[in-house]
Amino acid sequence: MEDQNKELLELAHTKMPFGKYQGRFLVDIPEPYYVWYKNKGFPAGKLGKQLAMMYEIKLNGLEVLILIFTATSFEKLILFLEHFSIFLV
Repeated sequence: MEDQNKELLELAHTKMPFGKYQGRFLVDIPEPYYVWYKNKGFPAGKLGKQLAMMYEIKLNGLEVLILIFTATSFEKLILFLEHFSIFLV
């Protein structure tokens, strides 16, 4: 579990090192870019693994798992409530 949290924390702070979205956090890159990479093939290595993981996260609407690592306590509460509000009604 701790390794997974560490991996998500690292993913939350990783920026795209090249291309159209260079310098942007991976979580801030639009989903169609990940779909394009999925069809083209993710690059080899750690970045490719991170891009593939982010593809799965975005595909399933779970960006909150990444955003929670970068938000303040208040922002975390808002993110949680917004994401899970359908279960609170």
